[in-house]
Amino acid sequence: MVLPDDVKNLEIKDIFTSTTVHFYLLLSQDCNLNCSFCYQPKSFRSKNKEMTWEILEKTVNFALDNIPEEKLKFVFYGGEPLMNFEMLKKAVLTYPQLRFVLVTNGVLITPEIRDFLIKHKGTVYTSISIANSKDCFPDKWKELMKNALDVIRACKGDVHYVEGNPKVIYETYLYLESLNLGLIRLSIPRGMDFTEEEYAEYIKQYKMVCDHVYFGEKYNRNIINFDRAFNCNLAKKFQDAPYGLEEKYCGCGILYVAVDCDGNLWGCDWLKALNKIPLGSLDGFNMENLRYVKSYQKEPYKRLYVHCDETRLKGICHIPETTLCTRAMCIAENIEGNDEITRPITSHCRANNIDYDIYEYILTKCKEKGLPI
Repeated sequence: MVLPDDVKNLEIKDIFTSTTVHFYLLLSQDCNLNCSFCYQPKSFRSKNKEMTWEILEKTVNFALDNIPEEKLKFVFYGGEPLMNFEMLKKAVLTYPQLRFVLVTNGVLITPEIRDFLIKHKGTVYTSISIANSKDCFPDKWKELMKNALDVIRACKGDVHYVEGNPKVIYETYLYLESLNLGLIRLSIPRGMDFTEEEYAEYIKQYKMVCDHVYFGEKYNRNIINFDRAFNCNLAKKFQDAPYGLEEKYCGCGILYVAVDCDGNLWGCDWLKALNKIPLGSLDGFNMENLRYVKSYQKEPYKRLYVHCDETRLKGICHIPETTLCTRAMCIAENIEGNDEITRPITSHCRANNIDYDIYEYILTKCKEKGLPI
């Protein structure tokens, strides 16, 4: 491995330079659902892999030894983290001064867990992926999610709505909106190869959501994740201002680190599943690999997005310039699909096209109506 001169001597403080660094605690490598759109490889799943208190406590100490406390967030992740709720509970009660995030499908939130999360809402922020239960239990997902949505309302968390069936996006969004849940993040499943009909349906349904949210009876902001369009490079383009200054990088190994049940460090849970680019253990970082990951993310348009022009020439990407790409490259996705960090998979680019088209639609309509961008 030959590292560029500008990264080969970097130290920890030079790598974790962002305002927030997330340590993902993989509390369980098992999951209670089997979603059709799950990106985690089957090799990741294990019924016998749960994080112990020894590993969790050591992770907290390791993180505090290496990163300033004010920068740190600890994310309860999996698999499904609530399959190891007792460890989550012990962590929150032991370290109430720290910041925690729970990412869950919500199905396992019992009244007991609901009450605990609400009681400790100042310590734990909750994010729930709504379509997981909808995908696996289409006839009773609303009932299954009752306790989870109580948490979101009480704690002002967020709902992440991923949908593999584009025909139901608008009607489901209206239902979620009626529950007064706050932020609803709409996403396209990773790894899907869309037909032309599916692509057109995603565009149609997302436009219906945007017309309802932004251009209905009142101009709403900050209730769906399309709001980031107002601050991205695409918005700068519509304001006739310079753009291309915002660096979009994957973030693994510099914005976040995943810790598995054995105390090994990875850029993310996906790289853990692939057993690629280990970042060390709780005894110490693998500095060579950490610098290696940093090297691709330090100047992403020069080092990570180097194959984007190829996808544009092949007609896979129709975004006019790489700097206008709306979604960060995913290193693990590239490695799994193409065995190369810098070569994006086709489905990722096509999902980006949908995002770009929707952002362009919102901004064009805002400009036509004289609304702020």
